[in-house]
Amino acid sequence: MCGIAGFIGKKCAEEELIESLKLLEYRGYDSAGIAVFNKKNIQITKCAGKISDLEKQVENKSSICGIAHTRWATHGKANNINAHPHASNNKSWAIVHNGIIENYSTIKKDLSDKGYVFNSDTDTEVIANLLQANNSLHPIDALIKTCNNLNGSYALCCLNAKNPNTIYLARKKSPLYVANKNKCTYIASDPICFASKVDEYYTLNDDEFCIATSKKLEFYNAQGKIIKVSSTKIQNINSCADKQNYPFFMEKEINETPQILKNLVNFYKNNNIFSKYDLNFIKKYNKVVLIGCGTAYHASLMGTKYLQNFARIDAQANIASEYRYSNPIVDKKTLCILVSQSGETADTLACCELVKKLGGTTIALTNVLYSTLAKNADYVLPVCAGSEIAVASTKAY
Repeated sequence: MCGIAGFIGKKCAEEELIESLKLLEYRGYDSAGIAVFNKKNIQITKCAGKISDLEKQVENKSSICGIAHTRWATHGKANNINAHPHASNNKSWAIVHNGIIENYSTIKKDLSDKGYVFNSDTDTEVIANLLQANNSLHPIDALIKTCNNLNGSYALCCLNAKNPNTIYLARKKSPLYVANKNKCTYIASDPICFASKVDEYYTLNDDEFCIATSKKLEFYNAQGKIIKVSSTKIQNINSCADKQNYPFFMEKEINETPQILKNLVNFYKNNNIFSKYDLNFIKKYNKVVLIGCGTAYHASLMGTKYLQNFARIDAQANIASEYRYSNPIVDKKTLCILVSQSGETADTLACCELVKKLGGTTIALTNVLYSTLAKNADYVLPVCAGSEIAVASTKAY
């Protein structure tokens, strides 16, 4: 996964973007970059390495509109060329992208046959040039048409050279949030970037688009029709978005563990969370499948052991990236527990979709209740660990 951010307003865009990237560094730390409007041109600054390295390279701090990215490399090595943002051949578009475009090689070949040149190894540069190919359309229509040709997942923030101080957004299977207050618009992969800045934010759902300016937000569906999107109030993240005198988020989060354990026990006790998972509920299933990636998979291994040893339930743990392609045996008697701290792990989300399609029941075991996994699963078990900004799992495990 990667982290993307955007800003339009009366403040210094470069400073706002760097601040957001530091909060999103848990989503990727291979490289980083920003693109801002410098008078009538789009100026891109990017580099391999940490966000602090990028911060040293950002010289002009006079823009009021820009987009930013922190990368976890998927297509192509972590270097300056593959770092985001990426521009189209004629510099009419600059974009940042979180996700994976599965048909990028086909699109790349078609565009190459038409004379387009590609400098990076990324799937993202394909999107930028496909946008250029649709330049005869209004920017939002060009974005919609471009996305209709993409297979895979994406959250996109795009700048168009002919429309300064405007950001165009698109989302499918990757998180993207936007907020506006006091003629300032904030965009991010995680609402934690909005802490202390706004009172509410908007979530883009799959196949939704947005034109963002400092004054207003306009949302569109895949047919180009304006739609209404409900806002969500910001809750319980203001106290977690800074290091609170600790030198690193990791140290801060480790020291929060004792209080987090108390909060978790009290939450489940006071809200009687397990009341719906009684004997009648369990009798509906003949096996439990736990699915996760990385640390979440290791937690699933431990959960499988507990379910077998103490509850005497047939249980198995699976790595999400393998399970989704394994042609699994799932029916209405299968209970699937999907484990993801962020609730945005792409392979885990794909498993959730697959299990539901095959008739199984899904439970999201997640730390982020506004996440895609929490919204898509049949049931939710909150982890209640508070924000984990550090890359390592400090407390959610």
